[in-house]
Amino acid sequence: MRKLLIIPVMIIFVLSVTACGSTGITNGNTNTITEAQLTDKEKILLSIGSSKYFVFDFKVDSKYKWAKVWVDKYEHGKKAEESGTLMADLSEGEEGMIIAAVRGNGARINDWVLAVNSGGALSKAESKNVYEVEEDSAYASVMSSNKSKIDIKDKELVLASACYTVSQEGESSLSSFSNGFYDDPEAHMEEIAEYDIVYLLKCRFYNTEKQP
Repeated sequence: MRKLLIIPVMIIFVLSVTACGSTGITNGNTNTITEAQLTDKEKILLSIGSSKYFVFDFKVDSKYKWAKVWVDKYEHGKKAEESGTLMADLSEGEEGMIIAAVRGNGARINDWVLAVNSGGALSKAESKNVYEVEEDSAYASVMSSNKSKIDIKDKELVLASACYTVSQEGESSLSSFSNGFYDDPEAHMEEIAEYDIVYLLKCRFYNTEKQP
């Protein structure tokens, strides 16, 4: 398992080096996050060793000194834990990328490799999540990301999600979260309760000199 996790880490490093100078955010869009527009080569690199990946470009004012990226896990609609927490120093640059590679093994194992590239400096963290299910259980899954241009504010933001249902009656179809969920997660928490397991990729930017 450890070797399999190293593969996405190496690929993330290569991607961040080749793409760090070409974010998809224009000069007029400060304090925003948008889903990155990847080349076919970058998509192939990220797909190696990962069942899913998410990449976002960001551009912030110099007042923002830190970025936190993490994964929140929910079981049956209730928050279970926070994992893979990554704190990234933004002092070397005001533009960067947030990258998350997911390696899933059904609903039982869900591993995340998180990275932030800012000013050529790469920070990374790994998260391994295990959910106990019966061996003969079937599952259905859906993964989606926030497609909107996200305004960075002094609060946590939801970038992407991975949702699972577990059943012994065969796979069922699932739909991804509504646009309203990403805009205001607290007002749409009932959507999380529709799934057995939910992982939310989140971030927050801080305007403090000292690490939060």
